[in-house]
This record gives sequence, structure tokens and C-alpha cells, in this order.
Amino acid sequence: MRVAILSPWGAGGGYSGPLTFMDRLFGAVKSEDPSISFDIIARERPDEVAPSWASDVIFVGPRKSSGFSTGDQVRWGLGANRFLRRSRGRYQCLHLQGVYLPNQLSLLAAKGLPTTTVLPVLEDGDLVSSKALTGLMKRILVRNVIAKAAVGIAISDGIARELQAAGMAGEQVARFGNVVEFGRVVERAPRPDVNVLGFVGKLGPVKRPHLILEAIRNQIDSGANVRGLFVGPFATPEYRRYFEQLVARLGLEEAVELTGFVADPRDHIASMDLFILPSASEGLPGAMVEAMAAGVPCIVTDVGAMGDVVRTSGGGSVIEPSSDGIAACVDGYRANPDALTKASSSARAFAAQNFSAEQVAREYIQLIHAHQSELRTR
Repeated sequence: MRVAILSPWGAGGGYSGPLTFMDRLFGAVKSEDPSISFDIIARERPDEVAPSWASDVIFVGPRKSSGFSTGDQVRWGLGANRFLRRSRGRYQCLHLQGVYLPNQLSLLAAKGLPTTTVLPVLEDGDLVSSKALTGLMKRILVRNVIAKAAVGIAISDGIARELQAAGMAGEQVARFGNVVEFGRVVERAPRPDVNVLGFVGKLGPVKRPHLILEAIRNQIDSGANVRGLFVGPFATPEYRRYFEQLVARLGLEEAVELTGFVADPRDHIASMDLFILPSASEGLPGAMVEAMAAGVPCIVTDVGAMGDVVRTSGGGSVIEPSSDGIAACVDGYRANPDALTKASSSARAFAAQNFSAEQVAREYIQLIHAHQSELRTR
């Protein structure tokens, strides 16, 4: 089977959750079933490197563009559309890595192409829009592309509901976990202390890492020996200024470490005693799944699949999005080391059972083969 993956950003994206998911998933799929081949349909970037699991990276649309303006997105979508129409019969499966506008546009006029899998990124992030014109375009594309896809992949209940609202039948929506390569996980060493409060991801207003700063100040004022470890780049220069000014205002210069972009954060995660993600919007973030696999208890807000996963696993705590809520939760684990140890082991066990790359890969292989069988019998 040959699969075309529509991903304008290729397979590399630093702290991009969807691209990390793709890289881990398809790497495991290739290991499980070498007969499946993958072509990535992308826009050209100077730093694009084909991953080991891909047969080819095919560049379409705008070239040598440093940004991805609205015009670039339209040109990429139309270029991908032309390529796919010229390539009828070459692929047995199309995979949209994200359902943002240019990916949908690329399939709008490509009738008669094989089964399509779609992977939304965030709840309320791909299928809806508050802007009138963009919202109208999305509604048209959803009706003509998403509702006609053979299967949609959802990593949270909210995304599953969005796909069904877009016109997919319930049986067309497949629930997947995020992906962890357990052979590469660095496990947190067993210890009863709570000293390092960690965060991994893009530092910005959506993930709200500033709430962790205020909780650290609370902890230090209470006599606790804690520090914050923030792994990842800033989302915007404006948020960086706000965050650094808050560090200074709270007097946390000696208690906060900012790593910036780190290609491989596994060692950093293993050094954390608690992983904290007070986000306003998520699906099932890869950073949280990585922390669980490392045995780091997670303190999260109840958005996307985070709350359900943490409650079901017993691998952490679900809080309201406030610095007081974070501080109270940290106090609880410090006062009860047994609870910390239990949450650590529960998080790791749940991740091993539900998020291993091999398991998710087998589910994906079964999914696309099943839909191919349905198409052949029609």
C-alpha cells in the first residue's frame, strides 16, 4: 500500500505536536509493516529532510518562501490538488495531517481519490473559526472534504464530537492515543521529593506557563525548596517579554531555568518531579504523554483529553487554571510522598498500555486496511 501524507510543513516542526505524532506513528508503522510506503506532500523549505520512514518528499506550491501567508497557503493547496489529480492510481490512501484550510483545499476538486484519513490538531482549532469569511470557507470545505472522508482520527472526545458534527458517522471516527517511543524514554528516578516543577512545550498564552511562575513564588514563600524548569521556545516575542518581566517581578531569577528549544527533552523530563500543563486548549498533548511514560505525575487543566486521561490513569491531578490550584496540588504531593510514588507508577503503566508507538501503529494499519477492503467490495 502507498500512502500520500499531506503535510505542508513536511515532517519537521520542532515542538509541533502534530508533526511529532506523525513522525513517531509512521516510523512505527513502517517497522510493523514494511510493505506500506509513504510519500510526504509538502512545500519546500531549506531545512526539510526526509525522515527514514518516508519513500519520498514531494514539493508542491510556493518555493523559497520564508513565511506561510494566506497566498502561500492557497498556492500550496492548489498545487497539492494538481499533483494528486495527476497521480490518480498511484496511492491507495490519502492522509491529511491536520484539517486546516490548505489541506482541505487540496482535496476539494480531487474527486475519485482513495480513502482519506484526517487528523485534526486541537479542539476548536481546525473545524471552526470566529472570522466570518474564514468560517464560511471552512464550512464549505468541511461539507465537501471532511464529511466525505472515509475515516477521521481523534485524540480526544471533543475532536471526535467535532468530526461527527462535520458529518462523519460515529463508526467513521477512530480514537487514537498519542504516541510514545518507549525504547527511548528516560524514566524518572524514584524519589519522594518535590523540587522540580516542569513544563514542556511552546511558552505562550494558550498553555499559560505564567501560572506556574506564580505557584513557584507561592511555594518558596511557604519555605519549600522548588524551582521551575521550562523546556521549549517562546510562542511569540511579546509573550517572552511578558514572561521574563514576570520572572523579574516575582524575584524568581535564581529559581527558574529556561532551556529554549531542545531537540530531545527526554533527560529534562526525567529530572522533573511534577509535569504541569495549565493549558486553555489541547487535544492529547505529546509532552504530557512523554511525561507519563517517564513516570512523572501530571498536573493538568480539564481540557481536551488531558483530564480524562489523568483521572483514568491515576497518574496525576486535574486542577482549575489558577496558580493557587497548582500550588495546592504541589503541597498535597509534598505532604504525601506515597501519593507521589503511586501517581508516578500509575502514569507510566497507563502510558505503556495505551500510548506505545507499536500499539498505535498496529491500530493505524488495521484501520487503513479495513477501509481499503470496504472500497474494494463496493
